[in-house]
Amino acid sequence: MHKLRRVLSGLDSHQAIDLLMSQLRKTKNNYEFLVQVSKTTPGSMDSD
Repeated sequence: MHKLRRVLSGLDSHQAIDLLMSQLRKTKNNYEFLVQVSKTTPGSMDSD
């Protein structure tokens, strides 16, 4: 969850919502969404 907040904090609110919605549409459930966020976030090897 920390990684998701870190990514979204760098965007303005409209961009953040658009990114969040587009990524949610690409995944089947919350778990898959969070795994995808973890894989695509820089520094995803650290333990958050």
